[in-house]
Amino acid sequence: MRENMRFDVADLNLKVEQPLGEAQSLVLRSSYYDEHSHVPYSGLTLAEFTANPRANPFVHDELDVYRWAAAATHAWQGAGRELKTSVYYTYFNRDWWRQSSNSSQRPNDSSDPACGGLANLSTTCGNEGRLRQYWTAGVEPRFTIEAPLFGTQSETVLGARAHFEHQYRVQANGDTPDARASGTGANGGIRENNDRDIEALAAFWQTRLDFGRASITPGLRYERIDYSRENFLNGARGTSELSQWIPGLGATFGVREGVVLFAGAHRGFAPPRVEDVVSATGGSVELDAESSWNYELGVRAEARPGLTLEATAFRLDFENQIVPASVAGGIGATLTSAGRTLHQGGELALAFDTQSLVPARYGLDARLAYTWLADAEFRGARMSSVPGFANVSVAGNRLPYAPEHIANLAVGIDLPGRVRLQVDGSYTSSAFADDLGSVAIDPSGQRGRIGSYTVWNATAECAFGDGFSVFASAKNLTDELYVADMTRGLIPGHPRLLQAGVEYRF
Repeated sequence: MRENMRFDVADLNLKVEQPLGEAQSLVLRSSYYDEHSHVPYSGLTLAEFTANPRANPFVHDELDVYRWAAAATHAWQGAGRELKTSVYYTYFNRDWWRQSSNSSQRPNDSSDPACGGLANLSTTCGNEGRLRQYWTAGVEPRFTIEAPLFGTQSETVLGARAHFEHQYRVQANGDTPDARASGTGANGGIRENNDRDIEALAAFWQTRLDFGRASITPGLRYERIDYSRENFLNGARGTSELSQWIPGLGATFGVREGVVLFAGAHRGFAPPRVEDVVSATGGSVELDAESSWNYELGVRAEARPGLTLEATAFRLDFENQIVPASVAGGIGATLTSAGRTLHQGGELALAFDTQSLVPARYGLDARLAYTWLADAEFRGARMSSVPGFANVSVAGNRLPYAPEHIANLAVGIDLPGRVRLQVDGSYTSSAFADDLGSVAIDPSGQRGRIGSYTVWNATAECAFGDGFSVFASAKNLTDELYVADMTRGLIPGHPRLLQAGVEYRF
């Protein structure tokens, strides 16, 4: 939270479940979200953060969001058979009027020379309206069959999905700080006006085979995505398509009662966005999909009633990882192929609950989760994306925004009278904000090392009768000042936040 920020939010959700005889059911969901906020997009320069880390000079920035969504799921069950079909539709509208997109873009640059600098933010400085509309719809049927196969019990899932998305995007530059329409001067007007469409079709299969203490689950998915983009400013239109087979394999083995080994290997796939494969002039951009091979090996164990353990080793070997081209410069949202990267490490989770051990008047529970990202580095030939360092190799350097250690601890106690108290803390180690591994923070606040930080929270809840309770919480209990992000300049994490409320379930 920073100065000069306000939020007005309405968020409603409705869910209706209706049986349709003995073998069928219907679930209907609907949601409505409306937000009007005064919130900036830009972070702070180093000088601004040093003077006041929670400053926000962009008092006229405004965000309006509206979203409406509906979904329906029909389920039919027979002897060893289930057919579940889901359909969904979402409309999302977002208008964000802002005077700066990052700490390197200030209102005295070439985009608005009449502004004259930050001193004139509320007078001669214009703004940019990033106006977005999204329509998404789709359908996904999923058929599950339980039947003997190869002399053993099996469960097979077959499914398909059709997803459609239409985007309408406009950038309207205004002449004044509080403009809500495009201007007419040299710095105003429509700078972007285009349609973007996606049609994504998928089919998938997965079979789980149980062999007593062991199980094996092979699976395969096929994705095909068609892109199109039309630029109304120059009449250009372009299309592109992408398809991918995505295999996977998982296995488990019961060593003894309460101890299970598990392993898995699967293909990772993430398609690029429309603007990353079709240019504003209708041409094709040579940006491949993000692809990787992912492996895990671990154990789940219940050491004794109330004490559980899970430990996992993982390796994510990217053939091509997509990263922001401006991860160090903050110039725009353009993405680029980072080539080969490697992520590997381990995860540990512990849970302890005294109520599962012995009945007691007081119940104590604790949970610990720890992730060690030992390696997160560029592999192969890779040059820096930092302006001015294009000839510097970053092979072997740690990836930006990849802290080595992340830990979460939560301890709760149940007291007589249905009162529960809980304290939890999260620790994040330091990380680099650019591919050079810079330590000192540069004047823009977009390069350098993000320091480690620990945040503590506390909650208290008291239940009265069936379904009624009151609660209070404190986020960032010690009011720790830390840097949460540097992609758009220095952005502080949230300050101490106190909340209280009531909850009623019926």
